[in-house]
Amino acid sequence: MSLFSPFPRRLATALSVLTVALTSLLTAATAQQPVDPILAQRPFPPTDVSLFTPAVYPASGPMTPATGPAPSERQLAQRLASTLGQRCPPRAAEGVRLFLVDPGLRRTVPDPVLRASAASLLCTFGEPGIAALRSGTVFTRAQFANLPSASIAQVGPPGPGETLPNILFNQRYRFEDFRQLGSTMFHETLHQDPSPGNKEELTAAALDSLVQAQVYLTDPALATSGTELTRRLNTKLMARINSGPGPRLGLFTANGPNVYPGGTPLPSFAAAFPSGGPDTPGNPTLRNTLRLIANPGTTPPPNTNFDDTTLAFIDTNQGLQPLQVLRTARTLRLDIPD
Repeated sequence: MSLFSPFPRRLATALSVLTVALTSLLTAATAQQPVDPILAQRPFPPTDVSLFTPAVYPASGPMTPATGPAPSERQLAQRLASTLGQRCPPRAAEGVRLFLVDPGLRRTVPDPVLRASAASLLCTFGEPGIAALRSGTVFTRAQFANLPSASIAQVGPPGPGETLPNILFNQRYRFEDFRQLGSTMFHETLHQDPSPGNKEELTAAALDSLVQAQVYLTDPALATSGTELTRRLNTKLMARINSGPGPRLGLFTANGPNVYPGGTPLPSFAAAFPSGGPDTPGNPTLRNTLRLIANPGTTPPPNTNFDDTTLAFIDTNQGLQPLQVLRTARTLRLDIPD
């Protein structure tokens, strides 16, 4: 029988289909393995402290921001299309249009890198922040500015002749990958009142960490880029991943005394923020985000504000699936027991 006869070709095709089917079954079986017993063994220690900040792991070494040049709009559009094509293919073209031609987003976020970071929030828990940026009624601009080195970004007051606040990103992070700026962009869109308090800051940080996990679930290589911003984001995310009772994520407790094993002591994610302080008004960005992270059958509290009720809701609604939490921990190169 000739090697080129129809039968061997059909056999090869059948074997190929069978191989794909078996691979899919094995992948599904792995995904269905219970991960709760593994997550219940948190906090996971790092295997590579160089991914985190020297403030927590002194042996991690000095940090350096990313350097230029900045990518062109065309390059940003291509990378955005690739990212969204992996995360939510049906909306990839929507994201590129949002970045390139949406008049509201171009007006509020004229800088291409920051505008790409905003568009990259599509299909994440941070997507409600896009509406705040597009509306023209919440912020005047989102732009780079000279800020203290400790600050990644902040909301600043209106400038001369302006009536709305501005989102200001630290100039030192101008050349960071736009995808690494997205969770911070979302964070700042939550600050829509003139005097955010401790509860508002903890709420925003708890939510932006979930967005950062989604960024890494799409593009895990970003976590090991080694830039200053990446290491700062990783360090906060590690505390979030390692906080919570038993196998679930949480804010106020952990399974061990330190969510940074072997590093600077921190008993829980919330412990990094001052406690108390006044409640502050909620906004549509907060309310819509809470709907996205809600457990099935759960709804956010009515008249949502930045208060203890909202923090309790976030504490018990983790947004991420257990397997996604485990994948994020692996991306951060945490030491996960077999």
